[in-house]
Amino acid sequence: MASRSPCALPMVSRTSRARFLAFLLISLWPLLLGLQSFNQQYAAAKTKYLHLKRSTFRQTLPQEWNNLIQQFQALLDEKPPTYIAEVAAFTLGQVYYDRARTLKDPRSLTGALHYFHQVTVLFPRGPLADNAQFLSGDIYFYEMKDYPRAFQTYRYVLRIFPKGDMLGNAQLRLRELQKVYSPPPEALSSPSPTPQKSRSISAVPARKAVVKRVRHWSNRAYTRVVVDLSGPVEYTKRRIGNPDRIYVDLRPAQLSTALTKKKTLAVNDGLLRRVRFAQNKPGVVRVVVDIESLHDFKIFTRTNPDRLTIDIHGRRLATKRPLKDIAIWGEGPHAHTPQPIRTIVLDPGHGGKDPGAVGPRGLTEKDVNLDIAKRLRRLLSTANIRTILTRDRDVFVSLEERTAIANVNNADLFISIHANASRHRKVSGVETYFLNATADEHILKVAARENNIPVSRMTLLDKILFDLGATDNASRSIPLANTIQASMIRSLSRRYGRVNNLGAKPGPFYVLVGAKMPAVLIETAFLSNPRDEVKLRSRAYRKQVAEAIFQGIRQYARSHRVALQVRR
Repeated sequence: MASRSPCALPMVSRTSRARFLAFLLISLWPLLLGLQSFNQQYAAAKTKYLHLKRSTFRQTLPQEWNNLIQQFQALLDEKPPTYIAEVAAFTLGQVYYDRARTLKDPRSLTGALHYFHQVTVLFPRGPLADNAQFLSGDIYFYEMKDYPRAFQTYRYVLRIFPKGDMLGNAQLRLRELQKVYSPPPEALSSPSPTPQKSRSISAVPARKAVVKRVRHWSNRAYTRVVVDLSGPVEYTKRRIGNPDRIYVDLRPAQLSTALTKKKTLAVNDGLLRRVRFAQNKPGVVRVVVDIESLHDFKIFTRTNPDRLTIDIHGRRLATKRPLKDIAIWGEGPHAHTPQPIRTIVLDPGHGGKDPGAVGPRGLTEKDVNLDIAKRLRRLLSTANIRTILTRDRDVFVSLEERTAIANVNNADLFISIHANASRHRKVSGVETYFLNATADEHILKVAARENNIPVSRMTLLDKILFDLGATDNASRSIPLANTIQASMIRSLSRRYGRVNNLGAKPGPFYVLVGAKMPAVLIETAFLSNPRDEVKLRSRAYRKQVAEAIFQGIRQYARSHRVALQVRR
């Protein structure tokens, strides 16, 4: 047998290596081209943005801004790699911010807050997260003059990003802010750093919370998953791909006996495949949501009872296709285009085991709310409006289920009906709320009562989380709140004399969290006031309230040039 040449093996090795590198290059070429394409798209959009900022004349043309926004959104819709998605979302927030200041368009501030919020939530450890949070504070401080929220947002930078490059700037802003705003004493305590991806329901006890059950509601474009808990927990969330899924780690927690046996909740609604849960390690329960289609998701907590809510928004896919690790969903130009009002969900507050406020002579809020809602439903039916009640009898319905009913039924408006209460019996009046954070003591007391939690649980962190989750929908809910409030005051004053107008204003109400349509909460009168209780006991007053809300809805439709149309 002929002996091998000493150089034969190196030759084979070099040939194999060359073939392998060629194969690797061929295999990765589409990916490399894709990355190059994403980089080019972002570079082109960023260049267009810089050119627009250099032209004073072009900045005055709304279409120039709209075209630029659409260019960035088209890039994000293609689900680019994480590092491109982060910088594109942040830049789009800056575009909206510049558009708002240049065109004096306050609606664009909502767009800026939305994308800055996406950066802080989806990329909490990215280099731009603290910048996005800081700029959100500037919007509240300088543009909206909302000093309490500005204070909360800057403090959030100190608390969540203590090592970020925005720390010094946030401290300077807080010193400047204190010249025009005096925060409550409890808000001045030194903030303590917390993990960037962690949120908490309240202070975490040593005792483990039991994960009792998992529920869900679905339609073609929305799924809400609720995890019921026996007590407070901290949670960490993350989204990963291949396959696409979201997982949430709850701690300190343990699975109930029933869930230990079950372990999987099948959904298969076109958005989610299933929800899985397991005792990931001692004291940690992992909840995994396997995704079919996703544009956006939100995770938030509620108390009394404790539970965690996961909202998934997307569209049912005609064919299965792989998803990248990250996707940004944002409000496109269509989001501000008025749509016909075809479906309205009315929410009679409280019910069943929860009576709500109780008047001096025993009249319960749950009965008043239901009667007004039924009267309003009859009025809306005359306008051919599909009207759905979250409850049509005296039963208990959880707060998260009420909002889910509106989302699942693709409602165009969500109206929650309530009656107020105060320790001071002379207090009276009508007020209407939309979801947002506030430092107003009266509003926090009202919200705490409607949320069925003590005022002490309406912590600074609760308000920050509400603030971050409310910007998407606040601008669309404010006009509805204003028109209904004005209609209530106008109508009731004609019939009953002077009515105390307490205004349309922001409030952190659980029942409004997650609504994907204009949503308001109406306080029709004060049950704690003996005179108001007499009115609310009267069928004539309830009828007048229902008619006033109905006229407010009609006025809202007219002012937005939309029609009240039946869904066919």
